[in-house]
Amino acid sequence: MKRIMALSPVLAAFSVAGALAAGGPTPWGDLVPGPHRVGFRLLEEEDLSRSIRVTDATPEVRPRPVRVYVWYPAQPAPDAEPMQFGRYAELADDDVWAGKVLDGARERTAFSRRPLARSLSPERLEALLAREVRAVENAEPVAGPFPLIVLAQGLYYESPIAHAMLCEHLAGLGFVVATAPLVGTHSPLVRLDVIDLETQVRDLEFVIARLRALPHGDPDKLGVLGYDMGGMAGVVLAMRNPDVDAFASIDAGILFGHPAGIPEASPHHDPTLLRAPWFHATQREFGTTPEGFEGVGLFDAAVHSERYLLLTDGMEHADYTSYALIEDRDPVIAYWGPRRGSERERYEAVVGYLVNFFGAYLTGDTEARALLARDPEEVAPGLGFTLERRAAAAPGPTYSDFLNALLAGDIDGAKKRARELHEHAPQHPLLLGPVVNRLGYHLLSSWELYDEAIAVFELNVEWSPETVNVYDSLGEAHMLAGNDELAILNFEKVLELDPDNQRAARILESLTGP
Repeated sequence: MKRIMALSPVLAAFSVAGALAAGGPTPWGDLVPGPHRVGFRLLEEEDLSRSIRVTDATPEVRPRPVRVYVWYPAQPAPDAEPMQFGRYAELADDDVWAGKVLDGARERTAFSRRPLARSLSPERLEALLAREVRAVENAEPVAGPFPLIVLAQGLYYESPIAHAMLCEHLAGLGFVVATAPLVGTHSPLVRLDVIDLETQVRDLEFVIARLRALPHGDPDKLGVLGYDMGGMAGVVLAMRNPDVDAFASIDAGILFGHPAGIPEASPHHDPTLLRAPWFHATQREFGTTPEGFEGVGLFDAAVHSERYLLLTDGMEHADYTSYALIEDRDPVIAYWGPRRGSERERYEAVVGYLVNFFGAYLTGDTEARALLARDPEEVAPGLGFTLERRAAAAPGPTYSDFLNALLAGDIDGAKKRARELHEHAPQHPLLLGPVVNRLGYHLLSSWELYDEAIAVFELNVEWSPETVNVYDSLGEAHMLAGNDELAILNFEKVLELDPDNQRAARILESLTGP
C-alpha cells in the first residue's frame, strides 16, 4: 500500500512507489532514510532565570535543570558506530531530574518501569535495546544552516524516547530537531494546569534559545511540533511568539478545549494571534464538535492561520508516537490496547504529512505543499484519513499595533486600529473602560503626551458614552493641554449624567468663574 510521499528534491526520502527501507525491520519501520546521516547530542543545561526546591524538607534551592536532546544532519567519522536504542533508554532514566536532584527517585522513574519496557517480554526488551538506531552520538554536524524544529512532549509520554524515531527521521531529512523532557514546575510529576503548562512553554523557549545558538541551525526558520499536552504548550508558544514559522500538533486537546481548562486559561491564548501555518492531526472522534460544546473551536477561530486538519481512523493515542513502530508490544492499561495490525502504517502516514508540512513552510518546498492539497485517498489510500484545509484571512491590527502607532504619534492610525479591534472583539480585556482609562493616564502623566492621551480618552467615550468617568478623564486631559473650552464641555457632560458630582462642579467653577 502506498504511503504519503514527499516528491521534492529537498525531501527526497520518499519516492512515488513508496520505497521501503532496506534491510528488513528497523526501529523506524518503513520510514525511508533521508539524504543525511544523523547526529545526536544531549545538552545538560540549567535555566538560571528559574529555580526549584529539591524537597520541602531541605532549604536547598537550585536552578531549574533542562535537558536538551538534539538531533541534526551529521558527517560522522567513517568508523563511527550508530547508537543502540538502549542508549535512549539509559538517558530516559534521568529525564525527571532523578540523576541530579532526586537521587532516591531514579529507580522509581527508570525506563524499565515505564510502559514501553513493561509491554515487552525480557527477551523482546533486550532485543529492542540492542537494535541500532540511526543516530551517531556527538557526530560532527553538517555545516547547514538547517531549519529548526522544537518538539514538545505529552503527559504520560514525558520522555523524548517517545518520539526519538521521529526526531531521527526529521534530522535525516535536513532539520535540526530538539526537545526536552516534560517535567513539572515544583515537582517532577506534571500537573494538567496552567502553571505547569506555562513551565513547559518556558522550557520550550529555553530550548529554542539554545538551539539558535548552534552554528548549523537556521535561527530564522523555526517550526514547533507538540504532542498531547505538548500541543497545548506549542499553540500558546506559537500565539505569543510571532517568529514561529510553522506549528504542528498531533492528538492534542486544543480544538475544543479540555476539561482541565487549558490551554485557554493561559493569558497568552488568543486564536487571532496564531499567524503561523498550523497542521493538526488527531483521532476522528476528537476532531468533530463535541455534543454540548458552545463556542467556536480553535480550527474555526484561528482565522489568520493557514490551517490543516487531518482526521484519522484506527489510531489510538499512543499510535501518534514512535511506539507505533514497535510491533510486538503487549497491551498496557491506560496506554494502549492489543495490536490491531495497522498502527505502524498509519503512524508512518502521519509522519509523511508532518514531513511535507514542515518541508512546505520551513524550506519553501512547493511540491511538498502541493501534496498537502491532495486527497488523502490518493497519497495514503485505504487508511480512511480526511484532510480539511482553511485559507488564512488577512490579519487585522493587534493591540501592540495600536500602542506602537500611538507612541509614533500616528493618532489617526492608532484610532483606526483600535476601532477595528473593538469591532472584532468588543469584550477584549485590554479594550475595557478601566484599562483604556489607565492607558490614557499613562500617556498623560508619564510623558505628557496630551494629544495621544486625549485620543485614548475619546475612544473610551465612543465605547462607553453613558459612563461618567470617561468624560471626567477626557475633560481633565483637555484642561491639562490648555483646551479649556473642550474641558468645559466634558465636565458639563459629567454634571449632566451626575448632577451631584462636586468635583466636576469645582473644576467648572475654576474654568468659568463663579
